[in-house]
Amino acid sequence: MRTVGVGLLGCGTVGAAVARLLHAHADDIAMRAGLRLEVARVAVRDPGRPRDVPVGPDRFTADPMAVVEDPAVEVVCELMGGVDPARSLVLAAFERGKPVVTANKELLANHGRELFDAADGRGLDLYFEAAVGGGIPLIRPLKGSLAGERVARIIGIVNGTTNLILTRMSEDGLSFADALAEAQRLGYAEADPSADVDGHDAAAKCAILASIAFNARVVAGDVYREGIASVSAEDIAFASRLGYVVKLLAIAELEDGEIAARVALEPDAGLWEYRGRRAVHTHSAAMCWAACHHLGKIANRLGLPDRASHWRGEAERIRKAILAEAWRPDLGSFVATFGGSGLDASLLLLHEIGFLATDDPRFAGTVEAIGRRLRRNGHLHRYDEEDDFGLPQTAFNICTFWYIEALAALGRREEARALFEQMLQARTSLGLLSEDTDSRTGEPWGNFPQTYSMVGLITSAMRLSKSWEEAFWRGS
Repeated sequence: MRTVGVGLLGCGTVGAAVARLLHAHADDIAMRAGLRLEVARVAVRDPGRPRDVPVGPDRFTADPMAVVEDPAVEVVCELMGGVDPARSLVLAAFERGKPVVTANKELLANHGRELFDAADGRGLDLYFEAAVGGGIPLIRPLKGSLAGERVARIIGIVNGTTNLILTRMSEDGLSFADALAEAQRLGYAEADPSADVDGHDAAAKCAILASIAFNARVVAGDVYREGIASVSAEDIAFASRLGYVVKLLAIAELEDGEIAARVALEPDAGLWEYRGRRAVHTHSAAMCWAACHHLGKIANRLGLPDRASHWRGEAERIRKAILAEAWRPDLGSFVATFGGSGLDASLLLLHEIGFLATDDPRFAGTVEAIGRRLRRNGHLHRYDEEDDFGLPQTAFNICTFWYIEALAALGRREEARALFEQMLQARTSLGLLSEDTDSRTGEPWGNFPQTYSMVGLITSAMRLSKSWEEAFWRGS
């Protein structure tokens, strides 16, 4: 039976346990795997120090590169911790055609993509099941069994030390300081517990899980981190009164903004859900721009400059595409779809979402073009092209309110007010509006009453109303 030599980089608590398990379970491993695993070399700081491990003293070295380069070592097990020199040693192992097993979450959370790319480039394996929830079948199922699924959210308790501390605070009434001291006495918390209690450990694990689940490059610095050091007995008691307990959770979600960035310039059915046809709709792309634009602002407020830069870049990419593909200088207007010529009332929202300033000539041109082509007897149609039911015969009331607000934003307040008063006349005796209005007869059509028609009425009234200063001070 073939023997495979294993090189251990580190022989501390974890490394020593690995050496003992490989020795104690040697026969079981041989029976299941069809080969024997043997510790061939071990890198430690002090090779001469006695150790309670079943490894001969001649196999210890103070030079970790000697382990990587040893021809007797076929698999490298990195158990040093930290980023350097662990990173350079793992890369060196790949360069020599040797697969790597690691439990180093800090290394993976910050340089995982580089290491995976290096392994893939050589056709080698990089295994790291022990880096996150080592006692839980988590990484392999996520990478293998769920490979065909679209994971949207991961949430869980991933740090045992903080879980012990919070449990003792909740169940036994200990203070944070007393619970931490007990965890240190029992060996669950380090003398310097900051990696655990300040959330660094959980953040690193969260980054690893998010990278796998979402097939994205997520590093520890991307993860918003909040530890438990500030949790007080009062917080625990208050949560208990509400029927809850306090836990430190790792939460990774596929953000709407990330989805927005991916689908911004992809064909869809548009706001009006056209059946049987798809195009890159300007409104859809602009809403994706808005998502990325505001995510950049949020990241900046949270003090995450890398994420802020990422989202600003995505927003700018989408904006450039919209300006290049949806603006038609020959028409003096934006159009409903990339490369098209039709108009859509949703283009009136470009200033509302911040894509265009109200003093931008392109906004004024778009409003003017929409008024010419979509306005019928004071009512605004959604579009002027045939849909599944032919050419639209009714006007969406919300579109008329969008037009009123756009006119007001451009300073055309008297025109906007006249249209608003016309819409007031379209209400029933109860003051309600339907979804549509027949622009020829004024008859209400569609769903009744319609919430977004009423919302449009309210927002238009707010836009047209005078401020207190205008009404009572300036005019006096």
